[in-house]
Amino acid sequence: MNFKIGLLALAGMIGIDSISAAASYSSGPCMNTVWSNTENSGTELSCNANEVATTLLGIDGPTACKKGDIIVVNITTSIYFRASRYDFAIYTLTDNNGASDPIFGSECAVDILGSADAAFAPDHIQELDNDSCFDVVANSGWTLEQYSFQDNLHVPCEGEPGTTTQTVHLQNCFSWRTSGQNEHCDTEGAYPGASSKCDCGSMDLGILIYEEQPPSMVPSSAPSVSFAPSKLPSSVPSISKSPSSAPSNVPTISSNPSALPTDAPSLSSSPTNQPSGSPSQSSQPSTEPSLAP
Repeated sequence: MNFKIGLLALAGMIGIDSISAAASYSSGPCMNTVWSNTENSGTELSCNANEVATTLLGIDGPTACKKGDIIVVNITTSIYFRASRYDFAIYTLTDNNGASDPIFGSECAVDILGSADAAFAPDHIQELDNDSCFDVVANSGWTLEQYSFQDNLHVPCEGEPGTTTQTVHLQNCFSWRTSGQNEHCDTEGAYPGASSKCDCGSMDLGILIYEEQPPSMVPSSAPSVSFAPSKLPSSVPSISKSPSSAPSNVPTISSNPSALPTDAPSLSSSPTNQPSGSPSQSSQPSTEPSLAP
């Protein structure tokens, strides 16, 4: 079920700047502007009733967006009403001009209930006061199980105000009137019947927010500097202190004995079995005859 009846009629009531019948998207003033343009001029909304609650059921939109951009989404929610409400309307913040809520923002999308909603839930959505803004019969509490905001809703890529959340939060306010305060919908638009007859909050859409461009899966033509080891050979040889199995062009000096012969003879004081070219002097008697008498 798609709930966006009454937008064309409401556009003329509250001075909506632009509306596309194909996309069913509207953008107009936010709640406090509409409120101030009535007999309530000089006062501001407090919106502290806390009587409406929403739950996100589905979303069609991007998975991530750059902070500050405007994105397009289609969302479906459930809405819980604690009691019956006349001329129910939803204001959703659509600009990114510094305001953090649909009360004092400069541009908002507005959704109201209409005949298609009444056909979907005839026992609870009815036209009780002969105007374009249909009413909710909730008695002691009722949940509209599926409500689709207008198609192609434009929302800022911003998190929860005052926090460091990294997902997009939809900022919306619910407006209603009570019996005896439900006039003027066709002439002045849907606005609260009193300063407190509205409820504002945010809805986490789960869309990631990034400050700059997100990482790309496309390879870069400029190589990056990495300190991680690589399996690819380097064109520049590295200096390593690890031992090598390849022979070295520069001999090393070692104090360990070697099995290979040396070019330089060593001096040894150990006895040898080889004859000496130089006679030795001996004081021991000899059995050989002496040449010297």
